[in-house]
Amino acid sequence: MTWSSELDSVRDAKIEAVRTLGELLRDDGPQFWDHHAVEMTVCDGSGARLFRLSLVASECSPGDEDGAVHR
Repeated sequence: MTWSSELDSVRDAKIEAVRTLGELLRDDGPQFWDHHAVEMTVCDGSGARLFRLSLVASECSPGDEDGAVHR
């Protein structure tokens, strides 16, 4: 998939990338859990890569302290 946006800075691109990834996961969440990973590469207008977002999930067994959610 490819999207295009005109943004003022790399910081704005990072924020937009996270929002877009969230929207994709909201719409395709069940498919994410089938694969347990998603990756997004963000490029500038000339095609040069700026950064990559990677999200990986793993199932935790009951009582797995590493699987605890902390806020």
